Amino acid sequence: MLDDFDPVLTRIRDADPASRLSVDDATLTRLLVDSKRPRPARHRKLIIGIGLIGVLAVGAAAPAAADVLRAFLAQTGTFGNAIHSEEDNSEWIDLLAPDAREYIASIYPDDLPVPPGTEVATFRLLVADKIIAAAHATSEQEGGVGIQQQRTGLQRSFEQTAYGEWIRTWLVADKAGDVATRGAAAAALQDACSWPAFVATDGGGVIAQMQTFADAAGDVDRDGVQAAAQYNLVDGAGGWDGIDRNWWITEHTP
Repeated sequence: MLDDFDPVLTRIRDADPASRLSVDDATLTRLLVDSKRPRPARHRKLIIGIGLIGVLAVGAAAPAAADVLRAFLAQTGTFGNAIHSEEDNSEWIDLLAPDAREYIASIYPDDLPVPPGTEVATFRLLVADKIIAAAHATSEQEGGVGIQQQRTGLQRSFEQTAYGEWIRTWLVADKAGDVATRGAAAAALQDACSWPAFVATDGGGVIAQMQTFADAAGDVDRDGVQAAAQYNLVDGAGGWDGIDRNWWITEHTP
């Protein structure tokens, strides 16, 4: 089904490469200005809203590569350096750019499974809006500085949110005695251990912990899945029941 961002996606997908050889004055000016801006001296790991985890650059905008033409103003044209532990080689995205919401929605992983009844168009806008809101809040707290996050981190936010909703789906189905839906949720939690952005950003131990939670779902261990809800901040209706299960996490951590 078409949604508000299909025209944007079509424009990018069907663009003639030859058309990228020309640059309008506004774009050229922006590229030249960006190229003179200093690179941020440091990067920070922050947790942004509802468990959306990503790596942000806080400070002046990073320099854009003058030979990279962008479909969105949010694209800086600067790519990470995998030598640094907090970066991979994906592009840094300006979360305060006027079209950041559109950009984030456009990179939703098409093969990311979401629970039954979830409308993908609504889901990706919800995640994009929470990322943008968190970025603006962080900028205000830091005195109005620029906020950037790498593309992989943004895609991880989609994965993290979907992962949390599969945990919720398992808990709701288990309580209702819906074996089929509970089984589908358990399979999704198992599959999540191989989702690309999770794997790409695993600094050690995250995937192993996810595997432990997935095994608990497959074994119909409600305490284990409640521990997953607690650990992943799955709050609200059908989520974590508020009972501390750090004991379970400690006992089952690889």
